[in-house]
Amino acid sequence: MLVVDVSLFRGDRLVDHLRPRRDFFGANSSPMTIAGQHSTAETDIYVLLTFWEGDQVTLRVYNNPLVNFVWWGSLVLVLGTAIAVYPNAEKAPEKRKRPVNKWVQHPAGAGD
Repeated sequence: MLVVDVSLFRGDRLVDHLRPRRDFFGANSSPMTIAGQHSTAETDIYVLLTFWEGDQVTLRVYNNPLVNFVWWGSLVLVLGTAIAVYPNAEKAPEKRKRPVNKWVQHPAGAGD
C-alpha cells in the first residue's frame, strides 16, 4: 500500500488532511486507487494518487461543486411525492339521490 499525506488549504487556513492511496491485490499486484475526499455543502474535492516514482508523486485533483444539491433535490422529490399521495382530509361528496317522479308521462299508445 502506498499512502500520500495531502494538506488541503483555503487561503491561509488549513481545511483538511487527505490520504489518497493505492492498494495492491492478488498475486500479480493489481492496483486499486482509493481517493482522499473532502465534502462541504458547496463542493466535493477528490484527490487521486495517479503516479509515483521514488519520492515524487503525481496527484489528480477533482473539484465537483454543488454535488450536495443532487442529494437535496432527491429529498425534495421524495417529500413532494409523499405529500402528493397523502389522502385528503375532506370527505368525498355524498351522492344525492334524485327524487323519483311518480307521474311519468308515457307516449301515446305505449304500453297499451
